[in-house]
Amino acid sequence: MIEAILKGRFVTVHDKKSCIHLIENGFYGRPENVYKIKPSQEINPPLYLSLYEALYLMEKNILKVKDSSGKEYTTEELSKMASQVYPNFSVKYMVYRDLRDRGLIVRPGIKFGCTFAVYKDTPGVVHASYIVDVRRECDKISPEELLRAARLAHSVRKKFVIACVNEEKGQVRYIAFKRGRVGV
Repeated sequence: MIEAILKGRFVTVHDKKSCIHLIENGFYGRPENVYKIKPSQEINPPLYLSLYEALYLMEKNILKVKDSSGKEYTTEELSKMASQVYPNFSVKYMVYRDLRDRGLIVRPGIKFGCTFAVYKDTPGVVHASYIVDVRRECDKISPEELLRAARLAHSVRKKFVIACVNEEKGQVRYIAFKRGRVGV
């Protein structure tokens, strides 16, 4: 099991072999001072994992997270802590977990103005296929917001997807949008 240390909003892995393993097997984390990892690029510790990634890896029994004094966190404790850092963490995490379980690579989508950027293959080699905005089923979205997101997705050649979460049922549904033209 890989050991990591919780530091603020990130979980860090310091063992080089573990860092390489996490990147090569699911593209988890980001090495320090590296924005985009290229194939055959040398990976040096530390590797920074988001709280989404760390919780997912803990649930899969791949990662053990400790604090600086050596106290080990449970998944419940890490989830509670993440909920204090990120608004709507539990809703967003349901989508993160669902997408990862489908074999997709999930990265932050902040540069696209959404929750997640989702890749079918290795980031740095291919571009994200989807930009995903996470919402509860009961949330409303204005036509302006929808148009703005669809136009942005089209301009960066990605599909815009709204992930609708029903927390009570533990379900995630996806609505994909593709911009088109109306013929005259």
